[in-house]
Amino acid sequence: MKKDMTRRDFIRSGVMGVAGTAVYRRMPVMPVFEEKPRIKSYRTLGRTGMRVSDVSLGAAVPQDMDLIRYLLDRGVNYIDTAERYLNGQSEQVVGEAVKGRRKEVFITTKLAIRDNTTAQEWIDRFHRCLDRLQTDYADVLMIHGVTKTEELALPFVHEAFQRLKSDGNVRFLGLSCHEPKMVDICNAAIEDGRFDVLLFVYNFMQEKAESVLKHAAQKGVGTTIMKVHASEHPEQLRTVSDEERLRLQEEADERTRQFRKKYGLEGEAYYRAAIAWVLKNPNVDCVVTSIRTFDQADDYLTVSGKRFSHHDRSVLNRYGGRLHHRYCRHACGVCEPFCPHGVAVNDILRIHAYYTNYRQEELAVQRYAELSRARKATFCFTCSGVCENHCPYGVSIRRRLLAAHEDLVPKENINV
Repeated sequence: MKKDMTRRDFIRSGVMGVAGTAVYRRMPVMPVFEEKPRIKSYRTLGRTGMRVSDVSLGAAVPQDMDLIRYLLDRGVNYIDTAERYLNGQSEQVVGEAVKGRRKEVFITTKLAIRDNTTAQEWIDRFHRCLDRLQTDYADVLMIHGVTKTEELALPFVHEAFQRLKSDGNVRFLGLSCHEPKMVDICNAAIEDGRFDVLLFVYNFMQEKAESVLKHAAQKGVGTTIMKVHASEHPEQLRTVSDEERLRLQEEADERTRQFRKKYGLEGEAYYRAAIAWVLKNPNVDCVVTSIRTFDQADDYLTVSGKRFSHHDRSVLNRYGGRLHHRYCRHACGVCEPFCPHGVAVNDILRIHAYYTNYRQEELAVQRYAELSRARKATFCFTCSGVCENHCPYGVSIRRRLLAAHEDLVPKENINV
């Protein structure tokens, strides 16, 4: 043996020698388990005192019970649902998923205002929500989609809430809003003093709610944020067979890949950066976002507790530049007053998002049918597009309205 042979060389030579006369038995290799992403930050939801996960679940799209349970395992403890989401199916799935774990999660559900509603009717509808959720209480009851400040003071809402609260069926009152007058409505709710939690739009391309966030923090009102990704998720799915849905999903994925490749964009990085941008504001209590897959869950959860970085800013700058003329800002409405026909631009494009992004085709068609003929996009066929002259972002509004009308009206009634 050479004098300068190292201990490693000696051991290696011994092993090779043994290998020539016997079968070498490999030592077992211990598996390396990669830690799954989980919630790392909880924020206090205003004066409710509830400590909620900074990244939380919005259940407006079809949910997998196992996915919801996975999110609970990873620390998500706030779920936002509604009577109207999937015609109650969202509440049913959430209720089944949290069965036996109710104390681990805060649940918000919402009721929309209907004409000639009484306090008792509101209470009865809420109890049906609780039945679907398989619980005897909700943490927050919100008025769903407030459209004007007058709705904040409707007597039946507050009478019903007080009765439900006295019976232990609900703890706090809130509202959701994504109307053009969103800022005025939310600020009025804060001043009202009876609303504990708000859900509204705020993202890196729609910052008009900054004043609401500051006002809410001063008054102790909880803030939950929706539409954080500006332009909705790229999937354009319909209520169709599983085979057709898979085909549409693959086509949407391919279009998304081509878009990213063309402009050198990172899709997953964009979604993470958009969430991080919202959470960098200390007056935001939590982000409420749709989560469709386990991979998406892991991706979004990595943002929890993360600081907004220079890389995040770079990603958003690139995306913002490409989306600037494509994204019709939620809760904007700048162009709407200039429409000579009074078309409900904001409502129509929001309803169309239910059709194209949330897989709620039936609901979208129903909601569009509820609009009066004078408020539909029928007039857009012969209009020169006055609205587009007043859009500060250069969005092709008329084209989008016509596409919405085509999707939301039966073909035989396309001019209705």
